[in-house]
Amino acid sequence: MNVIKYEIDMLNVKAADAILIRCFNEKNWEYIILIDAGNKSDGEIIKKHIKKYYKQNYIDLAICTHPDNDHIGGFDYLLDNIKIDEFWIHDPSKHISLSDVRNKISEASLTKSLKYITETLDNNVNIIDKIDRLEITRKEPFNGLKHHSLPIYVLGPSIEYYEELLKFFKDVDLLFEQEAIFEKSLLDDISITALSETLDEEDDKSAENNSSAVFLFYPNDKKYLFAGDAGPLSLNKIIEKYSSYTQNLHWLKVPHHGSKKSLSSDLISHFSPKVSYISGNGKGKYPSQAVVNVLKKVGSDVYSTHKGGSKWHQVNSSPRDDYSTAIKL
Repeated sequence: MNVIKYEIDMLNVKAADAILIRCFNEKNWEYIILIDAGNKSDGEIIKKHIKKYYKQNYIDLAICTHPDNDHIGGFDYLLDNIKIDEFWIHDPSKHISLSDVRNKISEASLTKSLKYITETLDNNVNIIDKIDRLEITRKEPFNGLKHHSLPIYVLGPSIEYYEELLKFFKDVDLLFEQEAIFEKSLLDDISITALSETLDEEDDKSAENNSSAVFLFYPNDKKYLFAGDAGPLSLNKIIEKYSSYTQNLHWLKVPHHGSKKSLSSDLISHFSPKVSYISGNGKGKYPSQAVVNVLKKVGSDVYSTHKGGSKWHQVNSSPRDDYSTAIKL
């Protein structure tokens, strides 16, 4: 697809993700893509944005990167209130049963974990049931999947890695546990080597986060990487297979709201994005100052929804009267 103009909206849904891409081909055909839908209360926000700024009531492609509430929640509302042509979402029922997951957890942690395990997998199951009832085309976003019309290419996870991770989905508290080391602001003149000692303390080993679909939007040879909540375990697997696709990015959607467990200095150096966008609430580690500082060190302009609200990135699109120049972090 030859894209002549496009825009990306990072909606302000606090520490959640809801991202829209709108693009036009040489025939001026319009396509709307939604990546994640925030929490349950955010579905209506997304629909109103599409109606106000796109003057439409449809989504060509909806992508759910993974089934955490802050990514999948708003889809429940949208499926009832807007036309969706195609949906990319993992279907855990094709890969493992809930009883298999339970058997991987010790009896001591079962009571604590069971509610979230059920909730995590049921998030997928309930949405998938609704997608199928509405007869929406459904595909699983594993590496190698390309859209038939849009310049979108899934880089990860592989089916094998997803099935390995699925056995270890755990309690929601593990996703947002406090870092063991107190995070302090870093001076601008610290080198990337020195920053790595702070940034790389501990990778995000959450199975849920690392199961995130990671994909490339590549209009006119520019590379826009959307990383969901993927952590270094997943991202390093992706760059091993797709190094040239992930180097020297034009644009990076920073994973997991800018948490320092989701990026290492080596990964940031590899990606070297010209522009980085974070969806965060500005509280605690969302976003991490360490992540922001290292992104700046590689020359990236860094923006976050917690500073100035929703962000809009556009190429050849008409201006918006109610939007002003975004402020960099």
